[in-house]
Amino acid sequence: LDRVSIQITPTVPHCSVVSLIGLAVCLRLRRRLDPRKVKVSIQLSKGSHDHEVEVNKQLQDKERVSAALENPALLERLEWTLAE
Repeated sequence: LDRVSIQITPTVPHCSVVSLIGLAVCLRLRRRLDPRKVKVSIQLSKGSHDHEVEVNKQLQDKERVSAALENPALLERLEWTLAE
């Protein structure tokens, strides 16, 4: 199993859309890479966000990420984010 590790550095430590950005990156990678062959890890860069620990927990929780990506309203927002 191959691994891909992504570190995200928000532009400001109080960025309100950092979870959305993390989910968008996750969605893009899931569409490009075979999840059976590649394990993806997305994290905030150390010390880059006021809620770094909480956001990293959310992005590492497979069930929460899957549930988020199944939410039609959130998926629409992510599609819009990726189109920009």
